[in-house]
Amino acid sequence: MTGHPTLERAPIREALIDFRVNLGTGLVLEALEALAHSLREDFPTQDLIHQFHGQIRFDPDGVVAEQPQGGLHGHRLVSADGLDVAQIRYDGFTFSRLAPYESWVQMLDHAWPVWERYVSGLRPVGVSRTATRFINCIEVPPHGRLDKVLTAPPQVPAGWPSACSAFLCRYVLKATDDITANVSFATEAGANHEFASLLLDIDCYKLSDFPTSGEAIKATLEKLRKIKNDVFFESLTSETLESYK
Repeated sequence: MTGHPTLERAPIREALIDFRVNLGTGLVLEALEALAHSLREDFPTQDLIHQFHGQIRFDPDGVVAEQPQGGLHGHRLVSADGLDVAQIRYDGFTFSRLAPYESWVQMLDHAWPVWERYVSGLRPVGVSRTATRFINCIEVPPHGRLDKVLTAPPQVPAGWPSACSAFLCRYVLKATDDITANVSFATEAGANHEFASLLLDIDCYKLSDFPTSGEAIKATLEKLRKIKNDVFFESLTSETLESYK
């Protein structure tokens, strides 16, 4: 399928774009602080992101634990309406749109100016990973009938107990020579051990060296979005898709 219908009630809980960057040396902490301050009018709610790491090593003499280390990793910025979320970090930039999601064009229109200010303020030397991720929350009809939702529902082998109260499945797909799609299905439980909803999480990414500006990244984002759409629409039954038009 190459063309897909527009869903007026798209079941997207969160959509995001993500760039992993390579920063040169310099006053990164000060640059992050200055960038966050300059964005306060559009993103009035701001929180710090801290990162910690440690290590446990098993030696012949016993268990050796290193003291956890870490520090400030970036800032999480939230728009006044709570729907746009930007993360500006040492290792990259993430922009999320929370429900209600309106359109890809709208999300890019909101995200791109923030990304350009990130590039201007921190001056990364390049982008090493470009990604899109869409987390969808699909309603499951009464009695938890996943075969009414998914084109390829899970099959319980003969002889197993027939009452299944949870389902989790993950695929790692080589979509093209240089693009990978991580696709996860997970149920959310409702009453009487029935499935209330299904999370369809589609994470598409490309590892490549990009310049920080211009059309190469945008063209890659469009390819990632197309693959996401192919996975989404081919995963759901026509009956389910019809309910979101």
